[in-house]
Amino acid sequence: MSIIIMVIIMETRMERTKRRKKEKRKKFFRRFIVYSAIALLFLGLMATEEAIKGLSGENAEKMFFIDLGNGEFNIQLFGKSYNLNYFKEVLNKVYKKVFK
Repeated sequence: MSIIIMVIIMETRMERTKRRKKEKRKKFFRRFIVYSAIALLFLGLMATEEAIKGLSGENAEKMFFIDLGNGEFNIQLFGKSYNLNYFKEVLNKVYKKVFK
């Protein structure tokens, strides 16, 4: 009787391996979706910048630029620079919750 209870409580090696593989797959797909969404956002912003430049005829400066130098997270949109260190902290918290 105690053997049956131990088998029910403790997973068998195969079940544990299957569960771990399933969890790894889920983590991979989560990361893939997040990274692809960020890449699509970036590409969309670049395409929008090119379209606006083409329509307006402005070639003076970049409308969209990301600067990650000096440990700060700066984004330049339409000539105005924004420091987004708070946004970086929020992204780190989200990243830790999603991928753990």
